[in-house]
This record gives sequence, structure tokens and C-alpha cells, in this order.
Amino acid sequence: MDYWGPLREHIVKYHKVGEGDKRYLDGLIPTLDKPSKQANCRNLITNYKRFLGRKAIETLVPPTATWRYESLAVRINPEVYLSMDGVRHIIKLYFKARPLSVSQVGLIHLLMTMTLSQKLEAPVTYTVYDAHHNRPYSTTNSSNRLLPLLYGEADGLISTWNRLPEPPE
Repeated sequence: MDYWGPLREHIVKYHKVGEGDKRYLDGLIPTLDKPSKQANCRNLITNYKRFLGRKAIETLVPPTATWRYESLAVRINPEVYLSMDGVRHIIKLYFKARPLSVSQVGLIHLLMTMTLSQKLEAPVTYTVYDAHHNRPYSTTNSSNRLLPLLYGEADGLISTWNRLPEPPE
């Protein structure tokens, strides 16, 4: 079960039907069954509202893509695509408390740029939004300097996957 799934889906739905009223986001809280989850989501919703601020926002349809490397296929599925004060942002939401490292952000930017740039009219800002720390990490031009790390991580994942034992029948 995706702990943050309801929040992620609610934010996506807000941008489809919320009509710009950020109070719509608060409607998720009473639907959550645990007080701790309500508190966690309340804080992240507050931060997301701050991120949106008073900008003029237009919701766009986010594209999806698949990055392929050897036998590996990674779905690139940013949740939100917004024009904020006339600047288009393709946004991947991040809700965990653990801060993102510089290389993690760079790899996400790189994957989004490599796979989505052909589907989007330039210029586009690629953003990873860390809702827990209310921090947007944005770039318009991701660097290829992390390509060796990306391929190394992919090779490691493929190698690990290929060494897993077959499940019992």
C-alpha cells in the first residue's frame, strides 16, 4: 500500500477539479483513518499550498514516458504539469521525511529531461517538489554529468534482479 497514495491522488484531482480553491486540498484530511496520517498529510498540504502561493495557475496534462536501458523499463510519471505565472513546470511530488540528495534530484531531473523533452514544447522547468521540506528543486537544463551514475544504478538493479531466486510454484 502506498502510504502517500491518497495525498498524491488528491493533489492530482485538485488540479483537475478544484477550480483554484486551495481549501479543496483540506478535504482529504477527514477521509484518512489514522490521526498520525491526518497530521502528516495536513502538514504536507499546508506546504503544498505555500508552494502554489498566489501564482496564476493553469493545469496542463502531464505526459508520461518510459526510459529503457537493456532489460530495464522505468516509467516516468510526473504527477502535475502546471503553468505558474506563465512558466510551465512538470512536477514530480516527493513526500517522504528523508531529504533528497543532490544526486537523487539530479537523476530525477535527468530522467524527466531525457524522456519527456520530446513530448513538451520548450521551455519547460523540471521540478521535484519535496513537500515535507517545502522545497522545489527546479531546472530547465539537466546535466548529462550524472549519466554514468544512472547507467551504473541501472546495471546494479538489473544484476540484482537477475540473481533473485525463482519463486516457488
